[in-house]
Order: sequence, then C-alpha cells, then structure tokens
Amino acid sequence: MKVFVICLIISFKSLFATFPFVSFNNQPEVPFWHLYSDTLGLCKRKDVLQYKSVAWYFSLWDLVESKGKNITVVIVDDFEKEIPFNEKFNHQFLSYLQKVDKKKLQQLPLEQIFKDCNSAKYKFVKNIKNSQQHGIVTFHLIKQLAPFVRIIPIRLLDKTEKGLYEALKLAKNSNPDILHLGLKVNNDFSPLHKKIKKIIKRFPYVVASSGNDALIEKEESFPANSSEVFFDVGAFDNKNEVCEFSQFQKGVGPLFVCPGDNIMYPTLTSKQDFTISKLSGTSTAAALMTGFLSLVLSEFRNNFSDEQIKFVIEQCTHKLTNSTSWKQRVVKGAIDMREVLLACCVLSKMQLMLSRKEFKENFATITKALLRIMSNKLIVNFFGKFERGEVFVKRIKFYAQESFFNQVSLTLVLLIAELCNLDTLKERFLMKEIDIDASILLKSIIESGCYERGSDSVL
Repeated sequence: MKVFVICLIISFKSLFATFPFVSFNNQPEVPFWHLYSDTLGLCKRKDVLQYKSVAWYFSLWDLVESKGKNITVVIVDDFEKEIPFNEKFNHQFLSYLQKVDKKKLQQLPLEQIFKDCNSAKYKFVKNIKNSQQHGIVTFHLIKQLAPFVRIIPIRLLDKTEKGLYEALKLAKNSNPDILHLGLKVNNDFSPLHKKIKKIIKRFPYVVASSGNDALIEKEESFPANSSEVFFDVGAFDNKNEVCEFSQFQKGVGPLFVCPGDNIMYPTLTSKQDFTISKLSGTSTAAALMTGFLSLVLSEFRNNFSDEQIKFVIEQCTHKLTNSTSWKQRVVKGAIDMREVLLACCVLSKMQLMLSRKEFKENFATITKALLRIMSNKLIVNFFGKFERGEVFVKRIKFYAQESFFNQVSLTLVLLIAELCNLDTLKERFLMKEIDIDASILLKSIIESGCYERGSDSVL
C-alpha cells in the first residue's frame, strides 16, 4: 500500500523542528517490550504474578473489534513523497506477536521472529540502517495499535512556525478525529503562537510529544505545553522509569507518558523486503498514544461525549513507581489502556439500561466505582480462578475468550448496580433477561466473600 503525502512548501527562516529520535545500538532486553507492557497490553504476558485489574485478563485487541476503523488521524510532520507500508504484513506480524510468549520471544533472534510469522514472499534484510525519517516512524507506530485507522500525512518541507500554522489550517480542512503533532516550535514568545494555539483548540483530540531535550531544556516544548493540547506525551522505558531525555515542566506537563525507549517496529525497505527498526523518543510515545485513542474513538465515540471519554482515561492513569522521576517529571502518569477499554465496554452496557439523564448525572460516580471494583484484589483473583476453572459456577460454561469477556462485563454491571444502589439499572437488567449467567456469577462472588451486599467493602 502506498500512502501519498499532502505537501506544503513555505519559505521562512527555520525556527521549527521535529524531534530527532534518540537511537541506540544495543538490542533491548525484550524485543517489542512495549507491546507486552502492563499499560499497553497488546500482547498478554504470562509472567505476571498478580493481575492488578480485571482488564489484564484480556489483550488490548480482545476489547475492541474495529481496530481504528472509521477514524481519521492527521499527522503534521516531515515525510517523503510516499510512505512505504504494507497493511497485510503489519497485521500478520502483530497477530503473530500476540501468540508468542514474552520469554520465548526474548530468546529468539530477530531473523527467527520474522521467519516464524512471515510468508515466503517477504524477505528479511539484516543490517539495514534505521530510518530516522520522522513521519514514517510515526505512521508505522500508530498503525501498530490501530491497523485500520485512516492516516492523512501533511508534509512540511520548510519547517517554520509559519509552516506549522499553514499546515494546521490544511489539517482542519481534512476534519480529522485526531491531530498528531510529533514536533516542536521555539518556545520563545512569537505572535504566531497565539494563532497556532487558537487553531489547535478547534480539534477535538490533539496529541503532541513533550520533547527529547530534557538535559538541555528546562521546560516542556511547544505546542505540547499549550493548554489547548490535552494529550501531551512523555516517554518511559522497559524498567518503568521516565526516560532521562523526556522533557518536562513542573505543574504543566507532560500530563501522560507512554513507552518510548527502544521501540521496535517492522519497516518496508523495498516492495518485498522488510527489516526491523528500533528507535527511542517522545515522538514514539506520542504515536502509541494516538494509536490508542484511535481504538477508543472507533469503538465508543458514538456512546460517550469527548468529556466523558477523557474523564475515563484520566481515571485510568497511574504513576508506575514511587520514584522521583514519576513524582517530578510527569503530571498524571501512564494510561492503563486495557482498563480504559474494559471500563468503556461496561459503561456502554449500563448506558442502554439507564435513562440519558440518569446515566449522565451518575457517570462520574459509576466510573469511579467501576474502576475500584475492577482493581479489587479479591474480585480480580475470583475472575482468575473462574477463567482457569478453579471455581465451579453452576450452569455457567464458556468456550472462548469472547464468552468469558461477556460474562465478566455483565457481572461488573450488576456489581456496580449493587454498589451504587441503582435499582432502575437492576430492574432493567432483569427485565432484559440477559443476566442469567451474570446473576449466578454475582451470587458466587458474594458467597465467596469478595463482595458483601449492601456495603462499600470493594472501595
């Protein structure tokens, strides 16, 4: 598949730059570690001793069907005339990774990983110099999480503030769901900053990388530090520490962080040749954030308002350690992407059973209660034993992950109804006669002592 780029040529003195990627020659301890990370979870880990959320029983794609369909992302960045990308191979490669255990993957050479997932017509090329072409890397990483998202690349040949402003006007004409900015502008005050911020405000979702110059710059880069950008993104590594290069500004941002160190992805080197590239930087983290938002919006934008979606995301954001880097270098934390998607699945089921007014008025309370239930250790362990067959629940059988997911999500609805005393929800749930398995499972949870009816013990 060839993706052609909208070109924009402006001739001004350059004050504007995309973030250069921070490159490393050493192979990371775990290839594609970010896809196995607890916060992202595209590939389920088998080495987790204790799940921290019910959502961790699923992979990222277990919780979505559309995988970015009907969502448009505009990337303002530097691009070549066309982007080398093979949709079929990308999806084939990611599907393979989902089936491979993390420990096994760690022991395999990259050539073997490629061979195991590959059909004969593609050739793996070794020792290809990593492409530093910024826009192409961003394109590939967004597609890693949301393979079916539509991406419109807008290219700037002369990277200036004026160029950014004109590109944003062009981007707005495309009416995207998400605007992606993996770039920065000189932080010194400029009359154009106000115009740039004004046009950014017109996009419903904006993602921008915080910058890679933390050892030099003492504040977050622009436009990421603008209040008009809700999803400003820094980077953390496979040791769950905020990366040293990730720019930050106390009390300003980045609000969020995503995996951004030694990020690997397959790239097309010719029509039939592939290699695996590896790069680091806050731009890689921002690309993963845009991929995640594409998944959320493709599934739930017709169910919830933008404010409700952002609220759920904020509530599912955590600081991964108590280290100084997390306390000082990131405002909110890392998003548990699976937790967001499972919460939205459950909330969408509840929405069908409540009046619009009742759902809206109780949204914040319901969401907070739901997330507390989903992370309650006793309930998490109960579902684990249920999935493994260690807990026998009369009449309930499931033969596939989809069936398990339906039973878990419906049971969570009933638990919320109990906790929040939503009698109308319970009544409508019963009237729909879809609660048979969930009601039995709820009874088993209560009998097991995980949850005491009429109390707030799960909180």
